[in-house]
Amino acid sequence: MEIPCITVDKGSIISGGTLQELLTSGIEDVFVVDVDALSRNKMNFRVYESLSKYFDLVVLNFPSRLSDFIDSFIYGANLVVIPDYIPVKMLHEFMEYSPNIVMNFGRREGVAEFIKLGGRGFLSRTPVNVENITVYYIGPGELPSSIKVRDFPLDLVAEYI
Repeated sequence: MEIPCITVDKGSIISGGTLQELLTSGIEDVFVVDVDALSRNKMNFRVYESLSKYFDLVVLNFPSRLSDFIDSFIYGANLVVIPDYIPVKMLHEFMEYSPNIVMNFGRREGVAEFIKLGGRGFLSRTPVNVENITVYYIGPGELPSSIKVRDFPLDLVAEYI
């Protein structure tokens, strides 16, 4: 299984196709990488809102405040990707608001706490050996029993994930 990736930077879609191309492709789910959110903590909520009229969205924006996390859902995200270095208190607040979270798979302490709280979705460049989870895979090649994120812009966001 795979999901197409759209990259958003400076308030515009810069890769992944035009809205018209996505609509005619028949896809239902889109993975959105918000470069502005990762690099400058400036969420592109209007882009999420416009895309969410047509697709279910997984949004990689690493919110650092509860309000940005909540607003991501208000503006159309179905799942929000959070960093593995998120403070435990904030992770608890996010999980209390919504279980629709995907965590970057990295720092062992953050991942363990996320799983303990019931987290079941991960973004990863490497295989993840945890049962009953969903993995959005951004590494090379295919990974069985994962969702491959097609055209993930690792070159643009490697320093953040």
